[in-house]
Amino acid sequence: MRIGIDARAASHPQRGGFKTYTDNLIHHLPQVDEDNHYTFYVDRPMAHTSFQSVPHVTVKVIPSRLPLVGAVVREQVELPLHLLHDGVDVVHFPAITAPLIIPCPFVVTIHDIITWDEKPKLAGLRLDEAIKRWSLHFYDSHLSRLAAKRACLVITVSRNSKRDIVNKTRLNPDRVRVIYEAPSPIFTPTTNCEDLDRFCVARRLQRPFIMGLSSASPRKNALGLVNAYAKLSSEVIQEYRLVIVWTHGLWKNEIGRHISRLGLQNRTVFLEDVSDEELRILYSAASLFVFPSFYEGFGLPPLEAMACGTPVVASNTSSLPEVLGTAALLVDPRDTVALAQAMS
Repeated sequence: MRIGIDARAASHPQRGGFKTYTDNLIHHLPQVDEDNHYTFYVDRPMAHTSFQSVPHVTVKVIPSRLPLVGAVVREQVELPLHLLHDGVDVVHFPAITAPLIIPCPFVVTIHDIITWDEKPKLAGLRLDEAIKRWSLHFYDSHLSRLAAKRACLVITVSRNSKRDIVNKTRLNPDRVRVIYEAPSPIFTPTTNCEDLDRFCVARRLQRPFIMGLSSASPRKNALGLVNAYAKLSSEVIQEYRLVIVWTHGLWKNEIGRHISRLGLQNRTVFLEDVSDEELRILYSAASLFVFPSFYEGFGLPPLEAMACGTPVVASNTSSLPEVLGTAALLVDPRDTVALAQAMS
């Protein structure tokens, strides 16, 4: 059987959930299935060369030829033509959207319904940035709904997400399959003190510190994390800095201004462009990882931190209680006092 996978998220430079999910999928699936031939469709050459020696894997680049609308044209026009030309029997779309016309049966992974319910935050953006962000949100929210209804099978990543998808689409629950995610094998404890010290010197970090992670979405609740940190005792704040890793810096400046108003600018560090290897060392170096997200389809970062041996405080909402169980302290992400107490 010829199986196609829309792997464009894996070749995209921006880090985050879709990239992590797709990257791990395409690198490990061929290892457990040598009977079928896989074609991975990407939108730029990949840095990985591990596929060159795998006989049952082909990587095809569908390059960008148009500004702004290039991603839509690739997905809606060029990718279906490649699927038809390559005689693909079934194709998997792991990043929520799919073409409207597909020449073969398809499976889609809908990680969550965030784009269906959450309106994009546009305040403070330049006009061109606001238009781009609104357009991307509109496309993702509408195309993912259509993909869910038309797919032969919908994969999702938690029972919580399955319940949300079924409630929103009225799909037969048998057409929605839960397949849990897992942290990448790279995430293991770093016990070499010299490695930790070298990294901290290179990144101008001082241990001990509390670690958080945020993105372009307000639902990651970076503001709540900062406000909870501000409620810690002065002794704890003086001993433990707050380090926030940004996978996208859209709200970094806004959060930075809020930190300055709280007088915590000397106790807070922002990090960007962090590789998985650096993230592994960061988790290992942190005394605590805090993940006060309002909503997650799954929530990989707390598991990555746990895999590196780091204690976790996380939200008691959406999928996180299902994923983390009793292995983390779970609190209401809107209750900064409770969050501060859990951190203490």
